[in-house]
Amino acid sequence: MLFRSVSQSRYIGNDGIGLFEANSEGECVHASPKYYEITGSTEQDVTGNGWINLLDEKDRDRVYHEWSACIAQKRPFIMEYNIINRKTNEKISVSCYAKPLVEQGKFLGYIGGLRRLSCLSAT
Repeated sequence: MLFRSVSQSRYIGNDGIGLFEANSEGECVHASPKYYEITGSTEQDVTGNGWINLLDEKDRDRVYHEWSACIAQKRPFIMEYNIINRKTNEKISVSCYAKPLVEQGKFLGYIGGLRRLSCLSAT
């Protein structure tokens, strides 16, 4: 899909943004190495709906409900929330933006970016 060609661009990866691609059901189908670095996760951790397990427990319901609403309405997802880095167990504040992918009027899913804002504390 689009992600693989875009992620090869020289502009991606140098600015601290981890990219991801989700299908029309909102399931993660691909993520960039920077995404895995920010989250301390692996492909197996985030594929499908596995990315939800990275969310801080206090933010999980709020983020999942907003993501689900965006998918249902096929609108952009823009949100700040906390994740727990799988490798370091640090609570990290992130900003996420995901844009709907539409081709010839058909909703294909999302391409998005995740940026680390700060490390809040060790859990």
